Amino acid sequence: MKILITMLFLILASCSSYTAVSVSSNIMTYSATGKTNADHVVSMLLQKDCKIFRMIKHQRVCVVK
Repeated sequence: MKILITMLFLILASCSSYTAVSVSSNIMTYSATGKTNADHVVSMLLQKDCKIFRMIKHQRVCVVK
């Protein structure tokens, strides 16, 4: 199941560039959850709470749930 979700994320998000769908999807996801789509995938794969924006605050990107 994790592989399927990851594959769908990569296909729908268009990894190579930012498209209107990718940007709007990230905006909606971030406003609803406080995480980007990439944060959700990394969190799921590592089984940790990951937020890339923590780097701005000089904190660890991933913390134990």
